[in-house]
Amino acid sequence: MHFVKDGDLRRVNAGEAFGEPLVLRLVVDEERGPVGVAGARLLVGLPRRQGGRIATKTESAVTDDRGLLSFTPPPPDFVGKAKLTVRLDSQSAFELLDALPAAYASEVAALEDGLRSLGVELPYEVLSRARAVPTAVLIADLGDEGAVVLPGLTQAAPAELLSKEGFDLRPSGLSADSIPGRDDPAILGDARKAADGYARLIYGSARLSRLSKDGSNWIGEARASVKVVDLASGAVLWVGEKAAAAVSPDEASARMAALRELGLNAIGQDLLSALP
Repeated sequence: MHFVKDGDLRRVNAGEAFGEPLVLRLVVDEERGPVGVAGARLLVGLPRRQGGRIATKTESAVTDDRGLLSFTPPPPDFVGKAKLTVRLDSQSAFELLDALPAAYASEVAALEDGLRSLGVELPYEVLSRARAVPTAVLIADLGDEGAVVLPGLTQAAPAELLSKEGFDLRPSGLSADSIPGRDDPAILGDARKAADGYARLIYGSARLSRLSKDGSNWIGEARASVKVVDLASGAVLWVGEKAAAAVSPDEASARMAALRELGLNAIGQDLLSALP
């Protein structure tokens, strides 16, 4: 028994429906040729975003009277390379095999191994159109009293990464002082007035949450709250509550390294993999 694929999923844009369903056929080889296995229970593994990571969601499916499975995955909610897996739900068969006499133990073990390995993987790539959308970044680094402090490393780090990855970044036309103590409608209202050719705004605030000494090194810990919004519709495209830490030989370097690590890896890398 084995699966026969009818084409590949290949590429799809994040947030958009797949153009065609996935079509597979479960068959057994007989003298007259492959024969479809009707009514076989299958498990379909789908990559889906859960919080800040990609996990596998499993759904059940059944082959039709010709052994065919036609399955359309939901629009992907992440960006990057992935794979969809289909395997036989062999639990019911295992229960039947368990009822066989002990004399058939070796044969049963061989059958169980074969059933477990019966599956197919379909690799595909989810593309993002975010690189082509003019975008601005506005993240304020805040001090202990909630006021903006220089040098704005949390903003500079993801902007640097996105620019290297080919994003169309534009100046926000706003200062970091537009962030602290103001709600989302006020910030977006200012952005819409100041927007010079950009359609999305990445905005939020960050602060050093803890600074401690470990032997001869200093450890800086920082946290940030960031959103990405489409200015025209007001739709929130991404929300992140992020944290990062860095180790440096002196106190000042630890502060700066923690904010840069927060912006570059905790925020920037997630934006690359999540923005539609």
